[in-house]
Amino acid sequence: MLELQRQKYASRVNPGIAFARSVVCAHLGCGLLAPVLMVFHERFLFSVILALWYLLSLGLVVGMTNHFQWCRVLLGLWFSLAMATSLFYLLWIMPSIQPASPPVLSLKIMPFWLSLWALLYAAGALLVLVSRRIERATMRGFYLWSSAQK
Repeated sequence: MLELQRQKYASRVNPGIAFARSVVCAHLGCGLLAPVLMVFHERFLFSVILALWYLLSLGLVVGMTNHFQWCRVLLGLWFSLAMATSLFYLLWIMPSIQPASPPVLSLKIMPFWLSLWALLYAAGALLVLVSRRIERATMRGFYLWSSAQK
């Protein structure tokens, strides 16, 4: 009985789980921000691509919280794909953009936030793939937020 209680409450105070939660919550915020900014830059096709990438990454996050190590590895590779795609867009597609009318959000700030986004996802990919704390948290399974206790 005491063993069951220890297992039940151990996940609340585990620093590895708190670290994994913080990485995933950072992804939830940053990942959603990119398609929204692309809409304001009036780059609608790339915004749809980023939104689909984000939705698929949410499925991998759910798998990671449910003890699936392969979802953690795929999420790290998925973050690497986001970094590579944003750098490709920044270096090869963006210089050729000539809008007929100025977009709502100026294209002059796109290189700044897109390169920052790529850097954040490169760091996220390394964390998800290499961090032992995230690996152990995925082995145990974790919740992103605690449900209301009755």
